[in-house]
Amino acid sequence: MNGNARNDNTQCRRTVFIRRHALSTRLTHWLNALCLSFLLLSGLQIFNAHPELYWGHYGADGDHTALTIGSQGEGDEARGFVRVAGVQFATTGVLGVSDVEGEPTSRAFPAWATIPSFQDLAAGRRWHFFFAWLFLINGIFYFGFSVLNGHFRRDLAPTTRELSPRHLWREVLDHARLRFPEGEEPETEWTYAEPTGENWGSVLAQDFSNMEFVQKGMKSSGFRGPLPNPHQEQKVINLHRNLADFMGRGAVTRVHTNKK
Repeated sequence: MNGNARNDNTQCRRTVFIRRHALSTRLTHWLNALCLSFLLLSGLQIFNAHPELYWGHYGADGDHTALTIGSQGEGDEARGFVRVAGVQFATTGVLGVSDVEGEPTSRAFPAWATIPSFQDLAAGRRWHFFFAWLFLINGIFYFGFSVLNGHFRRDLAPTTRELSPRHLWREVLDHARLRFPEGEEPETEWTYAEPTGENWGSVLAQDFSNMEFVQKGMKSSGFRGPLPNPHQEQKVINLHRNLADFMGRGAVTRVHTNKK
């Protein structure tokens, strides 16, 4: 290889523009994630105070429950269970009964899954309502910023066509089948590099100087012709298959040849 070619910078410059969300959108979404995490964990603390859920207008002790997380027995004989619509499952060690300082303790959700970790309904409510208000205020700020910077109009507000019954029914079917739209590809801007010495260095000169020897080698008696490399050919086929999947057309087909 020519020594000058190794020393020259032969990169083709390319500029890639990736459209990101506004700073306000990213901050409010991360704050939402924080709020929802604390709402969940403090909500489990509140649920532990009365670990039963009811269906309809029921909700008093003695009424039939739709979901119950409880325990049976005491001390080392305690066994946790989850009962859903009358069907009971053993969940000792995770739900119903879990270890607290080495002792089996009856509580719906274990200490590591609640805020605070110890059983305290009042503290759980304070945590829950604090982050509920923070979640609401954060949503108001997000909506205001989205209206001001055009994010709501451009990306969130539905069009007339999207509100049509036919489109809404199609959305219901797609979500039921777990078919979700894929994200748009990032916009890429290519910068054309003129084939000059500044941009390409000695690459072109090196290639042209090697042509003479390549031609001589092809005329040599030891050259058996341009035989394909099966390993490299498989890479090309795989590339074409991925391109066809991306474009939705031009699938790879087998070529049948008549061998004599």
